[in-house]
Amino acid sequence: MKTPGWMQKDDVFQAVFEQLRIDRVQVQPVAPKHRKVVLILALLTIAGFYWWGWGSSTIRAVDVLLNANGDFALTPLDDSTVWHQTWILVEKWAVVACAVLAFLIFRGKRPPRPRMSVSIKTYFFATLATTVGFLAGVPFGWLSDAMGLESLGQYPEQVIDGAWPLVLETLRGAMAGPMEEIVLMALVVVALRRAGQNWWIIILVASIVRVPFHLYYGWEAIGLAVWATLIVLLYKRTNSLIPIIAEHAIWNTHQTLADEGIVSEDWAVVPAVGLSIIICSMYFKRDGLFIARAKHAVQPR
Repeated sequence: MKTPGWMQKDDVFQAVFEQLRIDRVQVQPVAPKHRKVVLILALLTIAGFYWWGWGSSTIRAVDVLLNANGDFALTPLDDSTVWHQTWILVEKWAVVACAVLAFLIFRGKRPPRPRMSVSIKTYFFATLATTVGFLAGVPFGWLSDAMGLESLGQYPEQVIDGAWPLVLETLRGAMAGPMEEIVLMALVVVALRRAGQNWWIIILVASIVRVPFHLYYGWEAIGLAVWATLIVLLYKRTNSLIPIIAEHAIWNTHQTLADEGIVSEDWAVVPAVGLSIIICSMYFKRDGLFIARAKHAVQPR
């Protein structure tokens, strides 16, 4: 990633961009003569996992957006659905297990582990990335309304009756952390890097696979491409995947419990975002990101 000319004239932008150029993932591309084959394998792997994990939910999300099949209702969750919910969790873990295997194959040699302090900071940066990603959807919502492209359907609320159904539904929501961040982010990164693709292509693909199954939010879901971009850059910079997974899982867990009225919509999110801003600001100041000390950072290979 080359520093744009207009950034080179400003120490602040140049320092930040130099930080983003650092590649801690360190996946070594295959020899040029093999890259076309590896690229085909990478794209087929990503597409296969996407269809396995999100094929049906993408179809449903598009149906909601376009109201193609009219309004529908979700099956209420109660004691009679416990085994079905359990099976869904087992299938999701199967997706994760297979994706981890594919990730390890494409990654090859393991890079150095990030320090604990890096992992902690990564969690808070991931919280900010998620917040910015959802806020980025707001202007897309305004634009779609102005163009008369409002979502034609509405995703129904899930009715939950019983403790075990609630526990299983909460776990299902939390599984978005390992599923999305391993399959739709980490696997995309290592597979395409192994095929010799640049980071702009990786960001594009990561954005394309992140948005469609979220379209039940409306056209605002397009803004989640910003979230995908920030998470890819964060992973590239830190090589710290577990905190990104944990942040996503905790975010979704809170959302499920808030939907059921068990916790407040804001009591956890607002303090978490505020604390993330404070910690990230301290990191910027201490590490001199805003005074161009990052110009001396280790450069990617």
